[in-house]
Amino acid sequence: MKRTLQTACLAFAPVLARGCKVIALPELQNLDKGPSGRGLDPAKLVASPEFKDKVRLEYVSDDWDLKEQGRWSPDNLEWRIDHMRGFLRGLGAHTWNMRAEVVVVSHGSFLREFVKDGKSL
Repeated sequence: MKRTLQTACLAFAPVLARGCKVIALPELQNLDKGPSGRGLDPAKLVASPEFKDKVRLEYVSDDWDLKEQGRWSPDNLEWRIDHMRGFLRGLGAHTWNMRAEVVVVSHGSFLREFVKDGKSL
């Protein structure tokens, strides 16, 4: 998640300078179970000066990087895809009468699966 957060902060620096925040969502995390696919402890991420006042981590639980089995395992990907589709649809419905822009920055492994069937939203 650190690399993805760095990408979002760099790419959207002008937007963050206006007070917007990057919201970290563990559902968008990498599907890799190996060391490079595991993230840092949320406390370490939030303590990082590069993310201070830029990133919100309240949705990231302490178990978000436990991928061998359980809800964050790549084997349980379908609920994450369904959840994100519903979440993004909900944002669209909630903001129908105002201008809102949502950008998803994630890992290629997740995004390939998210758009695989052509019905992401």
